[in-house]
Amino acid sequence: MKESEIIIAKYYRGFRDRHQYQRTRNAAIVIASFCRGWKARKLYRAMLYEKKCIWAVGVIRTYFYGWQARKLVRSIKLEKRRNEAASIIAAYFTGWKVRRLYNPKFRRNAAPKIMKFLRLFLCYRFLTTLNKNLPSVSPVDTHWPSSSPMFRKTNTLLKGIHHAWRCKKFRDKLTPDKRKIFKEKLQASEVFKDKKSSYPLTVPVPFQSDRVNLLANPKWQKNAKNNNLHIVWADSVLKINRKDGKVIITGGRAVPHILTVSDTELLVLDPKSLQTKYNMDLGDIQRISVTPLKDGIIVFHIRTDKHDKNHLKGDFVFHTEHVVELVAKLLVQVDSQNDISTPVHVSDKIAVNFGGSPVEMIFKPADKSLPQPLLCKRKGSVVDVLV
Repeated sequence: MKESEIIIAKYYRGFRDRHQYQRTRNAAIVIASFCRGWKARKLYRAMLYEKKCIWAVGVIRTYFYGWQARKLVRSIKLEKRRNEAASIIAAYFTGWKVRRLYNPKFRRNAAPKIMKFLRLFLCYRFLTTLNKNLPSVSPVDTHWPSSSPMFRKTNTLLKGIHHAWRCKKFRDKLTPDKRKIFKEKLQASEVFKDKKSSYPLTVPVPFQSDRVNLLANPKWQKNAKNNNLHIVWADSVLKINRKDGKVIITGGRAVPHILTVSDTELLVLDPKSLQTKYNMDLGDIQRISVTPLKDGIIVFHIRTDKHDKNHLKGDFVFHTEHVVELVAKLLVQVDSQNDISTPVHVSDKIAVNFGGSPVEMIFKPADKSLPQPLLCKRKGSVVDVLV
């Protein structure tokens, strides 16, 4: 039995060790195979990278050599163009110097020089002749020396400049009173020129302020309130009755009122006692209306948002022989108060407010002479006025 056990043990240990050796040998072979493959692949990649680097260096060198060659070609071309340009500029400059040297010696250049001299001579003669024949410094002097067609435009410009200069010189010599008179005349021209028929007759007539001599009247001086008022304009006027649209008549005669414009107010006075019947601030006048006919009608449109006795009856309508003068002085006074503006409306149809009722006044020239300055006929909300 003991020998059998030894034999079995010997075979078993031989099988076991042989099997273990085979496994170890196979594992070593596999590991060695993978190791040699990894090393071979690593070497191949290194060789491939080295080959690509060598190829890239060749490409970069080729592009660099090409860029250097193109740069050199461009510089050569630029130098050639510069040389050509310098030659052309030198040729033109030399030609210009020669022409400038010899051109004055050619006969064809004599005509322009002669023409230039003649122009300068004509300008000198025109200016000296104009200087000797200048008109007076009066702005109304319309004389002005004539000129040749060559200087017609210049002559017109010099005429305007000279007229503006003498107008300024005339204005600088004016006194404050004269300035006020011209300002009123200018205001009348801006409002009534080519609009009212009676305006041309008022141009040569000087405007007056106090036509009824209020300041010297004892009844006016007796009223203490009037002492602080500055009379801008005062005259005897006819007042249109706002109930029937007719002139107020007493004893077969039209009853006059005294209309006074002060520096702040518009006053309607009784002609006998000079007591104030109506008064309103200049700022309460919203608009002034006149007709284009040769009449003296003037309408003061007043504010309707006040409810005192001076405003409840509505607009005021007067007849005066100096309507242009009144409007001009009133507008100048209103303009002196910067916060007030009063427009003037010129029409033969005027819409008025009589006691809160709208009324349209239509003005027509009369076919024959009238016993009164105007004749009014009211039919409902329409008043026909013959002047």
